[in-house]
Amino acid sequence: MKTLVLAALAAALIISSNTASATPLAGDAKFLDPANQSVATIPITGDLDTANSSMTVDPFIFLGLQWLTQSVELLGTGTFTRPDGFGGSISATVNPGQLGAYMTFEWGINVIPNFMIWDVNSSANGSSYTTADSDGDGIPGHAFVVGPFVGFSILYDFIVGDPPPGISVSIGIEGGTTQECSEAGGSIVSLSATIDVVGGAEPGSVEWFVDGESSGTGETATPFLALGPHTVEALASSTTGETGTDSITVLVQDTTPPDLDVAFIDRAGEPITTAGAGTRVTTRILPSDICDPDPVAEGTVSPVFAVNDGDLIKVQSGKIKDLPTTAIGLSASTTDASGNLNSGMAVLSIID
Repeated sequence: MKTLVLAALAAALIISSNTASATPLAGDAKFLDPANQSVATIPITGDLDTANSSMTVDPFIFLGLQWLTQSVELLGTGTFTRPDGFGGSISATVNPGQLGAYMTFEWGINVIPNFMIWDVNSSANGSSYTTADSDGDGIPGHAFVVGPFVGFSILYDFIVGDPPPGISVSIGIEGGTTQECSEAGGSIVSLSATIDVVGGAEPGSVEWFVDGESSGTGETATPFLALGPHTVEALASSTTGETGTDSITVLVQDTTPPDLDVAFIDRAGEPITTAGAGTRVTTRILPSDICDPDPVAEGTVSPVFAVNDGDLIKVQSGKIKDLPTTAIGLSASTTDASGNLNSGMAVLSIID
C-alpha cells in the first residue's frame, strides 16, 4: 500500500512539473510577400514548452479566414527534411543558439506545412524568439513552396516570459499600396498606425516619413504623394523611450486616359452637327485630365464623300476629283504625361 501511494505521488509531481513548464508566449504573426513587403501583422498568443517539446499558437483571422497552427514539431540543432504535403520534401538547418519547428498550417481548405526557425535571445525577464532567414533567400522566414501563398513567408516573432518594455507599429493605408492619381500630379493618401505595447510600456508619439523626409505626427496622416513609388515609414515611440518602426512602399499611378471633347461650334458657341454651305464653324478640341493639368491634343479635319459600290474615283495631283463633299469629319487625340491615350471624332453634315 505504501509503495502505491509513493508511486502516485511521484506521478503527480511529474504531471505538475510538466504542466508548470509551459510558458505563455505573445508576439506577432507577420506575412511577407516575395518582394519582402509586409502583407499583414497580426498579434498572436500561445504557449511554449521546450522541456516537453511542445508549442501551441492560438488561431487568428488572416484575409477573412481562420489561420490555424495545426501541429508543431520542435527541432533542436541539425538539418531536417520533412514532407511538403504535395509528395515532395523541404529541408532546413537549425544552428546552435536557434530553435526550429516543422509546422502544419490550416487556412480554409488548405493545409500547408513549412519550417520556422528562430534566433533565441534570453534575459532575466524572459526570452525573445525572432524568425530567421532559414531558406537563404534574403527574406526572414521560410518561403512556402506549396499552397496558395507560394513564395510568401510567415514569421512568428514572440517573447516568452515577462517581456521588457517595448512598442511596435503597423501601417495601414486606405485603398491599398497602389493608388490611382486623383489630382494634379499625384494623390493624397490616408495612413493609419496601429500601436502595440508590451512590458508595461505606454504609447507616446508617432512620426511619419515619406522617402526619408518628415511628413507629420499622430496616429493618422494624409500626405500628398506624387506619381511614382514612395517609401512610407512610421516611427512609434513610448513614453519611456522605446521605439518601433514599420515601412511600406506606396505606388501612385495614372492609368486613366484624359477626357476629350471634340465638336464643331457655331458662332453662338454651341456644338452643331449640320451646317449649310458657306457657314463658318469653329473646331473644339478640349482635353481634360485629373492628374495631368496640360495633356497634349491634336486634330485633323477631312472631307467626307458619299460613294456607292463601283464608283470610279479620279485622283490627280493629290486631289480627288468629281466627288462632292457631303460632310466634314474632325478627328482628334490626346495624351497625358503618363502616356494614356484617348481619341474622339465629330462629323458636320453639309446641307444645301
